[in-house]
Amino acid sequence: MSKCMKPTSKRYNYYNSMPDNFKYSRVSSHNLDSAKIIRIQKSLEMKLRWLEDMQQMEHSFSPGTSNEEEMMKAVMLSLMGNFGYSSSFLFLCENRTSDIRIIKRYGGTEEDSYQLLEILQQSLMLKERNNDIGLIQLSAVPPGDKLAGIAKNNIVLVIILPVEKMYCGIILFGERLSHEELSQGELSLVSIMASNITSAIKNYRLTTNSFRLQADIFRTRGILEQFVAPEIVEEMLNSEKHFHTKGERKLLTILSADIRGFTAISERNEPEHLVSALNRFYSIMSDIISKHSGIVDKFIGDAVLALFRLEPGNDPVRAISAALDMHKGFEELIKSDEEFRSVFESSGLGIGISTGEVIVGNFGSGRRMDYTVIGRSVNLSARLCGLARANETLVDVPSFEKSQLLFNFEELTPINVKGIEEFVQMYKVI
Repeated sequence: MSKCMKPTSKRYNYYNSMPDNFKYSRVSSHNLDSAKIIRIQKSLEMKLRWLEDMQQMEHSFSPGTSNEEEMMKAVMLSLMGNFGYSSSFLFLCENRTSDIRIIKRYGGTEEDSYQLLEILQQSLMLKERNNDIGLIQLSAVPPGDKLAGIAKNNIVLVIILPVEKMYCGIILFGERLSHEELSQGELSLVSIMASNITSAIKNYRLTTNSFRLQADIFRTRGILEQFVAPEIVEEMLNSEKHFHTKGERKLLTILSADIRGFTAISERNEPEHLVSALNRFYSIMSDIISKHSGIVDKFIGDAVLALFRLEPGNDPVRAISAALDMHKGFEELIKSDEEFRSVFESSGLGIGISTGEVIVGNFGSGRRMDYTVIGRSVNLSARLCGLARANETLVDVPSFEKSQLLFNFEELTPINVKGIEEFVQMYKVI
């Protein structure tokens, strides 16, 4: 092994011990003339500048800090500087039309811009392209093509940047200062840059559209939540199909509450005072129901209809807890709010709670839909609410059975309730 290594070592030492002028003379013998070396050096320098430009543009292109026009202007300037074009013109196509407008020019005249615009609008080559990035050296365009007329304005290169099957950008370049056409390597660089900028514009549009969609959803959510519970709005927005247009069977606990003696109260108070007091009542009751994971289905005059459905089995417990807090909230509102006290001082809440299977969904016509519940338990909760006195909460048997270990109840005599054939056993929460 040592005998084989010595010659290599000697050759290495021998080469490094040669005079510099002798080494360089050996390199020059490889048929590389000085002109070719200079061209290679310039090509490498241009590629480095181009890579730096691409890196800088990649960092600067982002939604909120740039737009499509700025992106294409940056590309136009980079290509113009790196490839030595005498002038450049940028045109932009609108998304929904084929109209072309002038965005920016460097060099050339305003008259040149309008002449080029007219030729572009008439060019069949632009209209026939689909979704491909276009790099057109005008020396390769057939003489009869209308795009060839651009060459009369000393334009030598056309770049078309399509986005979403529309030509979003058209960049024209005037003659190079070197009066040379792009080589195949240079065309490849231009193509890569055009591809990158097209991708950047597509990403920009996708992100911008996403931002707009999120803003629309946010506005829609805000509007809907004024009429429907936030939980229902979330379910509606996340639903991939029509939202419960046929209704769904669900086991829910229904809470109905209204203000005792409201008819007489409304007759002796001004409508403005009554509405103001009711809005305070709605606000407090909504907060209490939400605190106990309930959903306010609707307000009907002085009545509140709420649903408890998040935890089957525990819904009656949460509904009764909410009812007790609603009574307290009503009393505290009378004590703390003078206007409310002047309207509802001698009144109180009656609450009915029923648990059972109901139909949940959108009901109505094609013009107007209402998200609500229907079923025996809905009717029964309303009947129990009507039977309850001020500051009382009445519940049915299923609600009692699932919460009897946590609350105190008084069993009442079964009664015949309107709309229900059999006698109804009910319990009063005490």
